[in-house]
Amino acid sequence: MTVRSVLFWAFLLVLVLRLEQFGVEAGIHSSNEIRRLAVAKWIDGTSIQTIAVFLCLGVRNIQNWVKRWKDTGSPDQLKRGPAPRILQGAQLDIVRKLVEDNPWWTLLRYNATLQQMLGV
Repeated sequence: MTVRSVLFWAFLLVLVLRLEQFGVEAGIHSSNEIRRLAVAKWIDGTSIQTIAVFLCLGVRNIQNWVKRWKDTGSPDQLKRGPAPRILQGAQLDIVRKLVEDNPWWTLLRYNATLQQMLGV
């Protein structure tokens, strides 16, 4: 065995032992599962710094997850909807008609015309 292969196997052994110590089987986890794991370990008494080092994350991330858990009861990502549309209903119809009637216009010309028509 080469030195490189010995170091590789030692790394894998340390990784498996750390995962067992932390209570996680090797595998892919969703970000919400990682958040829940981090908060559970914090509840069990593990320091935030230790959790951050183990998960290769910033301390501030773990602090935010713990704070969110205290505030909402769950460290999961917050539900966020899409941004509101700039143009609504009739305005969108005007834009569609303008593009259909004048397919060869440049973006600058569309922009100038729409600013005059809609004030956008």
